[in-house]
Amino acid sequence: MKKRKKANFLKEKFPYFPFENRKKGELAITTIILIVLGMLVLIGVIFLLTTQKAHFSDFVNMFRSKSNVDNVVSSCNALVSSESFYSYCCEKKNVRVSGDEFELTCEELKEKDFISGRIKSLDCSGQIC
Repeated sequence: MKKRKKANFLKEKFPYFPFENRKKGELAITTIILIVLGMLVLIGVIFLLTTQKAHFSDFVNMFRSKSNVDNVVSSCNALVSSESFYSYCCEKKNVRVSGDEFELTCEELKEKDFISGRIKSLDCSGQIC
């Protein structure tokens, strides 16, 4: 049984084998060129994202909620659970509802119509702000 040479075996299996007659240096140069091109594309993408930040952030903000009421309600309820009287009664929270922004304490927020009794209460009568 004859032993086949590796080059002949590759020629039979893959007649258009791309690296058949290349020298080692040619393969290294091709690899370097591909790495440089990849880096240029990466730099270009980073440049576009940083210079077009307004357009990109507008696109991302399109998917974000216009309201943070649920977050504020849960934080106020956490303050009630931990009995943090000062934070509940005195610290103002930024509340966004349908494009409008308010700065309200949890006590003030509890009285708003859009909350409808979702905030537990603490007695703020003795708290000095």
